[in-house]
Amino acid sequence: MTYIAVSIAGDSIERIRRDMAEAVDLGADLIELRVDQMPGISDDEIRSLRDESPGGKAIILTIRSAAEGGAWPDSEEARIDRLIELSPVADYLDVEFGAWLGSNELRRRIRLAQDEAKKRSAPLKLILSSHDFAGRPSKLTKLHLDLMGSEDCHVLKLAWRARTIRDNFEAFGMMRLRCESVAGHTPEPPIIICMGPEGLLSRALARKFGAFATFASLKPGRESAPGQLTISQLRDLYRWDTLDAQTGVYGVIGDAVEQSLSPQIHNAAFAEVGLNAVYLPMKINPGYESLAAFMVEVLDRPECDFRGFSVTVPHKENALRFIRGIGGTIDEVADRIGAVNTITLSPDGALAGFNTDHNAAMQAITTGMGRSSAQLNGLNVAVLGAGGVARAIVAGLCDAGAKVIIYNRTAARAGELARLFSCGSAPWNRRAEQAAELVVNCTRVGMAPDADASPLPAEVLRAGQAVFDTVYNPPRTKLLQQAADRGCRTIDGVEMFALQAAAQSELWTGESLPIAFFRNKVQQALATDA
Repeated sequence: MTYIAVSIAGDSIERIRRDMAEAVDLGADLIELRVDQMPGISDDEIRSLRDESPGGKAIILTIRSAAEGGAWPDSEEARIDRLIELSPVADYLDVEFGAWLGSNELRRRIRLAQDEAKKRSAPLKLILSSHDFAGRPSKLTKLHLDLMGSEDCHVLKLAWRARTIRDNFEAFGMMRLRCESVAGHTPEPPIIICMGPEGLLSRALARKFGAFATFASLKPGRESAPGQLTISQLRDLYRWDTLDAQTGVYGVIGDAVEQSLSPQIHNAAFAEVGLNAVYLPMKINPGYESLAAFMVEVLDRPECDFRGFSVTVPHKENALRFIRGIGGTIDEVADRIGAVNTITLSPDGALAGFNTDHNAAMQAITTGMGRSSAQLNGLNVAVLGAGGVARAIVAGLCDAGAKVIIYNRTAARAGELARLFSCGSAPWNRRAEQAAELVVNCTRVGMAPDADASPLPAEVLRAGQAVFDTVYNPPRTKLLQQAADRGCRTIDGVEMFALQAAAQSELWTGESLPIAFFRNKVQQALATDA
């Protein structure tokens, strides 16, 4: 079992008690009392929490030093004194490894406290921890081995700020290692955490790799470390209670994935079809090298059970390049478009790339305009943007015979895409001159959290035009509101998103769910996100 530990702090004992009860109600297995973040709370009040622990949940007692991200305001001697004085409250004492190594007196007093606990038949276990909020420690491997070699350590805890998503792979390897039993006790599995948004995988997949615990916050804004998920996110969104060593891992890879609703949609689909899988946001920095380095790690670690990815900005073209470069399979549509938005990875390591944007976009356009594909022939279209989604839409429109002009901030990219599909291009600063019957926004302008932005001035839109915004969050973007106010026909990004997600899900699960399922899940996720 991998526990969910929740850190509790506050300046009111009533609030602390209330938060402990709420944490247990939400599914916390361990309660960490962060005494360094409890100004004005007396020792007697903290002692009272021992008997009042809701559900009899085990307690971790932590008085974190300022050097490792804590808020202890007094001397090191005073910190040790209070830690020992309050030790009867705890099932686990969290002590920084550096402090443990540096103080004979600390080691002596904790061992005495453990002896006293044994007399009370209330074992006091030791968590030896190390935290680096700046980045990966230069001697991480040695630090890990030293912690594993400490005979006093019941649970080793290592936490560092992830540099990139690839730090998680090192964390997974450490989670899988176990300390051998020594005289007096058998160590628990470790706690290994990569902090920051790039470290989300280490938190959400701790149960898959058999870690002792992961730390979660009670609610947003109450995090005790950067990148910490809430209990509800872990359990309700990322399927914590269903994870095991065989869980397949899927995710959305891109540079701006924090706002993606794909986890809500695909995790719901996995639950609906009964697939042992989880879908996570995976932040990968821009550039082909970043994408390639991540994918190489994925292929080199079959024990992680990665099975598929959605690909978003800016990696759709990078994904195609990588899959092609290693001899993987590219479907005909993705190959012609030059962009992959869906990857499958078989258990034997075979990669395949697909593009589900193409058909989804064309269906959204034809339905939204009330036209068949044949009726798009000769239609004047302005496409804003020249990235992966633009490639899919330009390909579909040009196949239907539409007359397309591409506007992009980087003129060379617009020109390259225009040559590929034998259509037109124009500089971004001339986009206000468009006189198209259909305007398609394929940029991220207007996407949450920058929902007040629009890629076009309102006055250039005119009644009778159709305006399609591929941004789906928010569903009513500023561009679409401008278009509606000017008497245009509007097409939001929700339908395209739902259609392409349905196609992705079928590729991964082999099950075909009704499009209404995905449409409803998108709308529910948008309502929750709002």
